[in-house]
Amino acid sequence: LYLGRVALGNGEIDETLVGEVTLIQNCKGRKRYWEIEVVDGEGRVKQLLIPVQSGVRKGIVYRFFLKNDILLGVEEM
Repeated sequence: LYLGRVALGNGEIDETLVGEVTLIQNCKGRKRYWEIEVVDGEGRVKQLLIPVQSGVRKGIVYRFFLKNDILLGVEEM
């Protein structure tokens, strides 16, 4: 997981996370969200709650843009 800081145009600092999606499962009680696990090259794991429409797939490396652990966007690497 690459945890970096990105300065946005409005001066706010956000977190970026780069890693491979290794697990996707339905979020209990929230039909439109998935719980995913993201693993970096060093084996560190982070769990995220993301909307189903984000379209992430298992086995693909993504960059996640976060603010206070809230997903702002996803980019396939």
